[in-house]
Amino acid sequence: MTTTSSQEQIDLNRRNSGLKTGGLVNRSIRTKLIGGTVVIVLIIVSLLTFVLARSAADLLEKESSNQLSQLLDQSTLILSSFLETNEANLVLWSTEPLVHSVANDPALAAIFALGLNDYFETHVSNKPWIRNVALVKDGTVVFAQHASDDLSTDTATPASANLSQLLAAPAEGLSVIRLASNDGAEDRAIVMKRPLLDEAGPKENAHIVLLLDLDTVQEDLFGQIKAGTNGFLTLAVEERSSAGRSLWVPPNRNIEGPESIEFMQAQKFQGFPARSGEEYESIVVDHRALADTPLMMIGVAATRDVFEPVTKLVLISVICGVVAIFAGGVSLFFFSGRLTAPIRELTARAHKFASSRLDPAVSSPALESGQPTPAEAFDTNGHTDFEEIDSQDEVGELSSVFRLLDQRTQELEHANSLLGKRNQEIDQAMLALQSTQDELVTNLSRLERELATARELQLSMVPSVFPPLSSTQPVDIYAIMEPAREVGGDLYDFFYADDDTICFVVGDVSDKGTSAALFMARTRSLIRYAVNQWRETTGQVPDALNIMASVNKELCQNNKARMFVTLFLGFLDVKTGVLKCSNAGHITPYLISKGGVIDPVSDRRPGIPLGVERNSAYRDVTRQLKEGDMVFLYSDGIPEAMNAEGVFFSQEKLRAHLREAHADSPREIITSLRENVSEFVGATDQYDDVTLFALRWHPEQLN
Repeated sequence: MTTTSSQEQIDLNRRNSGLKTGGLVNRSIRTKLIGGTVVIVLIIVSLLTFVLARSAADLLEKESSNQLSQLLDQSTLILSSFLETNEANLVLWSTEPLVHSVANDPALAAIFALGLNDYFETHVSNKPWIRNVALVKDGTVVFAQHASDDLSTDTATPASANLSQLLAAPAEGLSVIRLASNDGAEDRAIVMKRPLLDEAGPKENAHIVLLLDLDTVQEDLFGQIKAGTNGFLTLAVEERSSAGRSLWVPPNRNIEGPESIEFMQAQKFQGFPARSGEEYESIVVDHRALADTPLMMIGVAATRDVFEPVTKLVLISVICGVVAIFAGGVSLFFFSGRLTAPIRELTARAHKFASSRLDPAVSSPALESGQPTPAEAFDTNGHTDFEEIDSQDEVGELSSVFRLLDQRTQELEHANSLLGKRNQEIDQAMLALQSTQDELVTNLSRLERELATARELQLSMVPSVFPPLSSTQPVDIYAIMEPAREVGGDLYDFFYADDDTICFVVGDVSDKGTSAALFMARTRSLIRYAVNQWRETTGQVPDALNIMASVNKELCQNNKARMFVTLFLGFLDVKTGVLKCSNAGHITPYLISKGGVIDPVSDRRPGIPLGVERNSAYRDVTRQLKEGDMVFLYSDGIPEAMNAEGVFFSQEKLRAHLREAHADSPREIITSLRENVSEFVGATDQYDDVTLFALRWHPEQLN
């Protein structure tokens, strides 16, 4: 046993010697701390750099694509508005008496030409893109605002073909022609050709022609627009001939760099611009065609706008990472030395303590004989004979922890006793909370039932049975109302004011929920009461404006909530088809003809909503319906229906649907429109109340 103790003493001395000379430095906490921290930081910095660069590239690429798409949409809208403005000017000019004077008698053209030239000059002087305005009659140019070779009739010049192209241009729509000049150059011009209009209608042999210079349109409208830093927009013309399809792009002096070179080369490819963006090296190409025209907008985004910022970001991240690793390593070297110094001292003293306990002098022959070791060899107080560390950190506090352990144990027992009492209090509180929760659930269930009843009551207040067509009912009516909440503020109603006159109304209260529903019910009742009271008092069907004024005064009384309602009220004589109506701030309904022409019922501005001002005055409008005409009323819940991308359904989609389904019955039109809107919004919650009302007049039923 003495031999074993001696060997342990020798091994311990070697370990102590290693600690003193640094022989265990490769296995020390300090070395592991520095090495492990450097490796972890290096991995984290590398991963973060990669993830950041990849995310930034994807984000910039997506944002660049979105910006290019939005820019194309906006530019297409600008181009459409630009063309519509010129179309409006052309229609205005076609009705000008001076224009008709020149066109009707070419012999007097010289007399009126100066005045007509001044007239056009006031309209086109600030529009550099207008190349020429001409009057054509019987295949001859009788007037041109700018005398030039563009419309030369000399067959010996290259420009002689211009007049033929101009005369061949359609009288409706838009076309693009090539204008050849005597010097051999060739330009493109947008041709807008319309017949002259007089009281008898359009003239077949007389037209007014507007020529828009395509190069100037490109330069003034889109020449300065950039897609990112190095991208651009350009106007293009799709030309078709016997040789096939080709694309003409006006020259753009603002295009430069490798993107412009590849863009010019890409124009030679078959199918340009409808090609995948992956087939180009330095550009991404997208386009928008202008409906029913050969014009389109082409957007070009530069790939370097995406990759240059990412490359800079990666470089900066690498530099910052290297600097951070170097600074962290140096700081960690010095900090770890101070951090592990007490631990090293504690380890050394522990080895010294163990060495003293294993000293052979302490071992006696009694150990070998199995006799008990003398008590003097151990601490009789039951404490380890250990030298305390004079340190203010955790190592120095380690020796005092054991003295505090018993005290903390007693405190823990006391805390457990208090915890038991607190648990009892919590149990009692939980029971009270459960009771309150049960009561809340009961109240919520009752409230839901009450709201469901209120919804059924509100829906029962509007007509849900629509009478079929008959000799006494020559109108086909259908309507729906869908509140956004349990109850809403929209309303519709129809009833006969007398044997021959049907009264119909659609309204939208300014708020939602229960208060709006009550206001809606009051409005409906007041309308019916006012109509009946007027008929009983005067024996006649009231005018719409009188009912509006009467109901408005009643709604303004005691209106502390300052609520109001937009309302459209109409009276239709089912025998004569005369419609008298008035509008108090509501969306103007549509009048849809049997042939599918959609017009607003009234061009007048709607009046003030009911409930706003007591003495508001209202006007009425009279329209004569024709066989098969339909009046279509709706609330703003249809055009303002929004999908998950935040896009509205819009008036354009509504009009397109009505135009497509104009021949259907009111029930079919409303049902298909509601399905169309539901498909558009998808899973998005309904935000506003929806009301639709359609009435079609069938006078043939009277026979």
